[in-house]
Amino acid sequence: MVRVFDAATGNSLGAILVDTGNLSFKVRRAAAVGDTVLVSDSHDRTLVYSLKSGEQKGKVFGYARAISPDGSKFLVDNGKGEADIYETSSLRSLGHFVFPARVTHAEFSADATTLLVLTSDQTVYRLKCPQALQAARVQ
Repeated sequence: MVRVFDAATGNSLGAILVDTGNLSFKVRRAAAVGDTVLVSDSHDRTLVYSLKSGEQKGKVFGYARAISPDGSKFLVDNGKGEADIYETSSLRSLGHFVFPARVTHAEFSADATTLLVLTSDQTVYRLKCPQALQAARVQ
């Protein structure tokens, strides 16, 4: 079980039950913003859950490194310097990045338009986040 608390008050915001399939994998890290809970596991996957419903929305390959402050995007590290940004609502890939060294830390800007990435060779990259296509443009 992953329980989410309000950092300011300590009040419980909810919980999700992670089915580990008879302990076939372990939860390594969890992060939550709004209704979105990201759980990274020992099989290098990120499981995406809704905090309100407790349902698993899906999963993507890679270790969750950052989630935007509004919860609309998240970055996963696929190892060896590869990372992908996903749209939380659809789990659609918004962008793929290849760095010369492993990603060690990442953070979205407050408005979720920029991403800072720190790699193991101590280089910081400032990237413009790709935006999801507007529904009106797709139709």
